Amino acid sequence: MRFSNAGSTARTVAQQSEARLRAERRAGAVLNEVLEAGVRQGATAAFAELLKPHGVTRHQADRWQRLAYLPLDAFERKIVKRVALAVAG
Repeated sequence: MRFSNAGSTARTVAQQSEARLRAERRAGAVLNEVLEAGVRQGATAAFAELLKPHGVTRHQADRWQRLAYLPLDAFERKIVKRVALAVAG
């Protein structure tokens, strides 16, 4: 019985890892849309200050934006790697 729970836990960890990565990519896409819609290049620091009250650091926002710019096939490969690491760890 104990081993069946371990498989279920690994599956849950894999699903959570994939969902998080997909959400971060979508958040990056939204950030990119906002920036392209009117915030100038030099105003990224001000934009980062808008995210701070929501607990989003500038580093996180940058990482999410890079995920959004990845081609879909590269992103899917990244998910496979991340899920494998999450299950193994």
